[in-house]
Amino acid sequence: GELLQNVVNSLARRGYSCKTTAIDRIFRALSENKADIKIVSDLRSLPLPNGSMDIGISRYALHWNSLQDQRKIIQEFARTCRQGTIIQYVGPKSYEPEAKSWRKSMDDLFSGKDIPQLIRKGYYFCSRQELEKMMQESGVNYRLVEEYTVGKVSDVFVERYALNIKEAQKVREILKEN
Repeated sequence: GELLQNVVNSLARRGYSCKTTAIDRIFRALSENKADIKIVSDLRSLPLPNGSMDIGISRYALHWNSLQDQRKIIQEFARTCRQGTIIQYVGPKSYEPEAKSWRKSMDDLFSGKDIPQLIRKGYYFCSRQELEKMMQESGVNYRLVEEYTVGKVSDVFVERYALNIKEAQKVREILKEN
């Protein structure tokens, strides 16, 4: 993915070479990945020895899992990555009640009631503070490197899922981004 390529390019400019490994539980998702090694696996239980990776990168993975599974995934990164982990966080910026309100909007959007192609189950958009707490509990050293806020989250879903005008309006309504 783009994040991985940016990290690899940054390391190459500093004189490092690296092999990349992509892990996904869905084989089809790996087909377009440009990693050197591709492994079909559940992130909650990686088929890798302790400390076998230098750096782990998680992009668009955590929030599609339950809170309990997110803890397991972070523990697996802590177990398998010697140098650290880069996590692209997706979720609300602050503590409750903003996070609770944001989660409610996501629950409405992913219920499939209004837009069947967006139905999702078993996800949890944790707050940044919840993510930081999980990393601390797992012994992961972390620091916020960059913060980026998407202007309208609805635009991401409209583009990603090629929604028609009516569906796009419904997404904007649900997310209160009219």
